[in-house]
Amino acid sequence: MKNLTYLFYLLPILLYAQDDLLDGLEPDQSTTVTSTWKSLKVVNFETTKLVAKNEFQLIISHRFGSVENGFDDLFGLDQAVTRFQFVYGLTDWMHIEASRSSFNKTYQLASKFKLKEQETTGFPFSISAFTAVDINTGLDKEVLPKI
Repeated sequence: MKNLTYLFYLLPILLYAQDDLLDGLEPDQSTTVTSTWKSLKVVNFETTKLVAKNEFQLIISHRFGSVENGFDDLFGLDQAVTRFQFVYGLTDWMHIEASRSSFNKTYQLASKFKLKEQETTGFPFSISAFTAVDINTGLDKEVLPKI
C-alpha cells in the first residue's frame, strides 16, 4: 500500500498533457516590434496601438460614480458614465473613432496615426498621434445663457 502511495505522488511527474505550443512557432525575422501594447487604452489614456486595416471594434466603457452613499446610489451605479465607441481601421497606420458618452451627452470624433514603430534593433519606442473633436450636447441655456 505504501508503494502505491509513492506511485500516486510520482504519477504527475511522469505524465505530459501536450507539447509546448511555442515550439511550433518560427522566430520572427522582422526588425519591428509587433505589439508594444495589447490594448487601445490603458485606463483612460491612449496607447500607440491601432486597429488593423478593415477591422471594426465596438468598445463599451463603464465608469462607476462615487460609492460613498452606499445603497442609496447602488454603490456608484446611479452616477455611472457609459461610453459607446466605434473604431474602424482605414489603413495599417491609421484608424478613426466615433463615440458617445453619457457624461454631458458628449460626442467625439477622433483618429489615431502611427508615426514611427519601435524596432528590435534601432528606434527604442513607438510614436503615434491622436486627434479628437468633442461636442458637448449637455450644455443648457439656463446654466450657460451666453452660449
